[in-house]
Amino acid sequence: MVSPLIRRIERRNWILWGILLAASFMWGDWRFLLGAAAGGGLSLLGFRVLRGVVARVLPLPSHRARGRIVAYHYGWMGALFGVLAVLLSSRLVDPVGLLLGLSVVVLNLILSGIVDFRRIQTEV
Repeated sequence: MVSPLIRRIERRNWILWGILLAASFMWGDWRFLLGAAAGGGLSLLGFRVLRGVVARVLPLPSHRARGRIVAYHYGWMGALFGVLAVLLSSRLVDPVGLLLGLSVVVLNLILSGIVDFRRIQTEV
């Protein structure tokens, strides 16, 4: 069962990625658009997989959970660096678009924190 907070964050991830893609499409450069699409897709995939890994390891004893989280991170970072190396070395994507796409989840978490903080302030 996924918490409402995680659902809200995932929904905002998709919305922010869609806004980035729409702005990239209007920008006109297909390499920038492809970079934003690839980076955002990788970022959203990483968030989704991490959510599943955390949900599976929470019931485990801490010493076993820690090892699985570390193994996940090493595997994900290796795969991510491999994909990024191929994308950048082939010059298919614009590095700035790729960086913006990879930042979708981080920007969303910052925005979510600001929005939730303001909501709490107005309630008090």
